[in-house]
Amino acid sequence: MNNDCVELRAAAGRVRIRDSKNPGQILDISPAVGACFVAYVKAAAVS
Repeated sequence: MNNDCVELRAAAGRVRIRDSKNPGQILDISPAVGACFVAYVKAAAVS
């Protein structure tokens, strides 16, 4: 297991993603793209 960590949060109809080690950089995406991102990460964790 590694120490990579991202944080997601809903804000004003958007999803914001940031790297916990670099909190100054925020990726602002739509909820639909956020759902795809979460599904991809879950699938990658299984394989």
